[in-house]
Amino acid sequence: MPRTPRIAAPLLAFAVLAVHTPTTGAAAINPGCLKQATTAKAKRVAGEPRPPYVIGDSVMVNSVPLLGRAGFDADAKPCRSFGDAQRMIALKARNGTLPTVTVVALGANGPFTVKDIQRALRTIGPKRYLALLTARFSGDRPGYGEAAIYTAGKIYTKRARVLDWVTRSTGTRTGLPPMASISVRRRGSRPIRT
Repeated sequence: MPRTPRIAAPLLAFAVLAVHTPTTGAAAINPGCLKQATTAKAKRVAGEPRPPYVIGDSVMVNSVPLLGRAGFDADAKPCRSFGDAQRMIALKARNGTLPTVTVVALGANGPFTVKDIQRALRTIGPKRYLALLTARFSGDRPGYGEAAIYTAGKIYTKRARVLDWVTRSTGTRTGLPPMASISVRRRGSRPIRT
């Protein structure tokens, strides 16, 4: 069996940037849902694998430029659902542009299930990995899909990684996981232990 690569500090950096950047809040069905996606591309390095692909919703919109500079291809849009993310992953897979690691940071715009995550894993194929970021609503309430994320992380230990933002940041004064700022500065050098 192939060894699962460590999901390194850039993914924690992503979590810090995506969730801690101020936003106007999760969008319900409103004019904000009609906005274009905000995207950023990481600088490509010849001979290096494609950078991780991050798919997010309104919570991540303001962080997209920072994610691009931190080495991610990022795409965020208000009101994005898990079904939207599945279609995006499938398009990249068909085009041959899907990287080894795809990060899904959703949970503010509707529920999703373990079956939805299974479909995403089938789409990315057996040699790629899916990182799932747990979401949080205001007042420390977990976002939609949290149970599915935790369950998929236990079932698909070789291919799915849970980036447990909710647990890591609960009870902290800043809403950031302990040591998050150090992990961000040490970009790529520190593995995440989940």
